[in-house]
Amino acid sequence: MLYKKFSFLTICMATILVIGLISVLAWSAETSEPSQSNQEKSQVTFTDNNQSFIFENVELSYYDNGHPYLHDIKTNNTDKTITGIQYGMLGYDASGKPLKLQWNFLDSSSESTYEYLVKEELDLLPQQTYNATGGWSLYDSEKMDWPEIENAQPNNVAYALYQIKEISFEDGSVWKNSEYSNWLETYKGKTVEVLVLESFYPSKYKIMQ
Repeated sequence: MLYKKFSFLTICMATILVIGLISVLAWSAETSEPSQSNQEKSQVTFTDNNQSFIFENVELSYYDNGHPYLHDIKTNNTDKTITGIQYGMLGYDASGKPLKLQWNFLDSSSESTYEYLVKEELDLLPQQTYNATGGWSLYDSEKMDWPEIENAQPNNVAYALYQIKEISFEDGSVWKNSEYSNWLETYKGKTVEVLVLESFYPSKYKIMQ
């Protein structure tokens, strides 16, 4: 094996060149912007301002076995696929009186409450309306073959109000409804006129940029 000995001057020049190259690369990496930051992912941007989510209707329905459920029809009127929504639910009897319901009767530790927050995963395409049979099952001790739940009355729901709290899109962006808390304060645990309940839907949410 042949080995060529380099002079001291050559070694010094090579060292300076390497140090300079490393400095340039480090400066370039520090000043370059990432392709998409976490903040950018959280921003909701669309191709136009005509973007909305709509609860077309929510009504009490029954399965073939007589079990009650809340059936909702929803439309994604945006140019992005919706992958998840959070929405609050309130129940009322035929006279508009608020009901404390056993919303999650499958959980023995749950308690009756005026409101319930649902987190739903879905795949709702742009301009798509979801209207499949089914919805949120309601506890009814008179019709269901379930054990009695302490302090839970037979289901008397005649109306239900839904309100969007948050919408997640396939690109990772999230839209949060700034009016959710006001809505909850206005309707939770309070008697509502039947006319208001009957005219609540369609409920449209403008998705701002």
